[in-house]
Amino acid sequence: MFGTAPAGVGTFLVSSNWTSGSNEVVSVIRVDDPLGTSGGPTFTNSFINLGNIHSGSVPEAPQQGTSNTLDFGDIRTINAVWRNNALWAAFAVNPPSGSDVGEATAHWVKINTSNLGLLTLDDQGNLGGEDIATGCYTAYPSVAVNGSGEAAIGFAASASSIFPGAYYAARRSSDPAGSFQHSAILRQGVDYYFRSFNGSSNRWGDYSSISVDPSDDRTFWVFNEYALTRGTVAGSGDGRWGTAFGSFTLSGQPTPNAWINEFHYDNGNPDQNEFVEVVVPSSFTDLANLTLSLYDGATGKVYATHKLSTFTAGNSVAGFTIYYKDIPGIQDGPDGLALDYLGSTIQFLSYEGTFTAQDGPAFTTTSTDVGVSESGTTPSNFSLQLQGSGTSAGSFSWAGPIQNTKGAENTDQSLPVELAFFTASSVQNRIVLKWRTESEVQNLGFEIWRAEQEDGDYQMLSSYQSNPALEGQFNSSQATDYQFEDRQVLPGRVYWYRLVDVDVNGQKTEHGPISAFVAAQAPRLTTLSGNQPASLHLYPNFPNPFNPTTTLRLDVPGASRGLVNVKLVVLNATGQVVRTLLDGSLPAGQYEVTWDGRDNAGRQVASGVYIALIRADYKTQYRKMVLVR
Repeated sequence: MFGTAPAGVGTFLVSSNWTSGSNEVVSVIRVDDPLGTSGGPTFTNSFINLGNIHSGSVPEAPQQGTSNTLDFGDIRTINAVWRNNALWAAFAVNPPSGSDVGEATAHWVKINTSNLGLLTLDDQGNLGGEDIATGCYTAYPSVAVNGSGEAAIGFAASASSIFPGAYYAARRSSDPAGSFQHSAILRQGVDYYFRSFNGSSNRWGDYSSISVDPSDDRTFWVFNEYALTRGTVAGSGDGRWGTAFGSFTLSGQPTPNAWINEFHYDNGNPDQNEFVEVVVPSSFTDLANLTLSLYDGATGKVYATHKLSTFTAGNSVAGFTIYYKDIPGIQDGPDGLALDYLGSTIQFLSYEGTFTAQDGPAFTTTSTDVGVSESGTTPSNFSLQLQGSGTSAGSFSWAGPIQNTKGAENTDQSLPVELAFFTASSVQNRIVLKWRTESEVQNLGFEIWRAEQEDGDYQMLSSYQSNPALEGQFNSSQATDYQFEDRQVLPGRVYWYRLVDVDVNGQKTEHGPISAFVAAQAPRLTTLSGNQPASLHLYPNFPNPFNPTTTLRLDVPGASRGLVNVKLVVLNATGQVVRTLLDGSLPAGQYEVTWDGRDNAGRQVASGVYIALIRADYKTQYRKMVLVR
């Protein structure tokens, strides 16, 4: 367990290989007060339904070079980890359907523990290993989660075309549900393995684990078994195994808002001036891990790869840089192009038809046809290119062939506004919107739209046409800050906002929505008594645990000057102030104040442990509070 555990919880015990009769379930036993300091320990069992993810027993795995198979049939949960109100576990299954049917397959689950009375399944998925080898079997997975919410799994893999080896995969918290990124090699096997132990043949995979480096809470350390070169025969086999270990991190930069912007592939025999152009945010620097893969449509396999670090930087416009590279030998269609970052596919495009990738970063994905094409009569200085206005691939549409604009904005293409941030906060019965543009291209200005529900009916509050403060900079490469105050709000309500920028052609681009809560009232201080307590005292809050409000009682002692400076704040588990309940001078007496479970911006805070901290005349006391939503 990492961080502050839920109140009273000592640990969780997780086991797999349970069934409801038709579906598989995971058993989670919560152990409260394991040391017995408050009458424990107590055990609470929950079963989480995973659906029909497993059928029969887990089969043994094939391996290259021999008909002897590996024991991949251990379906126990090797390890589990709790962090950030989520419980992660991994184990092997035999999927009853899908691409991994009938194969040993590493499976992972993420269980939401925010409500201890009702644990729920948050996410789950398979690591089938098909991106390692066709017909790959995976097993003996172990899981870890770092401080950034990134998860990683180490596992064993084997197939009829590869020797048994050690592999790993990872995912960011922003990755699509049910998915991990491309599998990576820890150590490939170098031979097949066969040993017999007391009648149990080819036991494998127990020596598997993964952990987070405590020095940075970011780096993963993983170790697992792999097959060594066979040695001297002992007993009934000559197999040898080794233990591989290593560390890795996911890039500190999130997957960029990048896209394939223009390319030329066909103009005759021989083809000339073939190139590909990619647009990347100017702030993105990890070009060596951004890869363009060229796909052969006939086989569905990659025939060439090019790192963006080998491209030439062209124009920089509206916070984006346009990169291009001359690539002789781009195949005529139907073929394709994929753009990925650290194995996570950003785009998979094709021309003159569609196909399904059989390897590479887009493995098992069906391409998207750009809808336009070139031929042997296309001029060599023409291309296919995106047109329109926006700041992401989906804002544009493909056109051509027309005159190429390699390294520059395409014909009839504009990248209007690069927004650095857009925020809303509640300040003294009004909501303040703030945003910053890093650059603007042909931007006339902004419109502010508001609704009382995220998907509600938005109404325009203000526009650049009537409010000079919303007028844009038209063309600017400098950062510009904007602010708008909405004073037409009512206490106790949530308001949603959209920001719309408008260019000279009338093209509108939406940002948001974002929301802010208008606090119903400031924390109310109630005087209970005018007595003069002997010392500062903060009583336990009541109720505790609580939802939605709790009350704190405090004794303020007398002072020679008559008034005492008192500050009462609520801290989260990392020591950050989330709410100031009291900050001022008080006469001696007994008081109470109520906290409504909201932060200083009026937003509801999450379930968890919070600290009430009081300071008065250089003395400090605190109380632990538990909020359960």
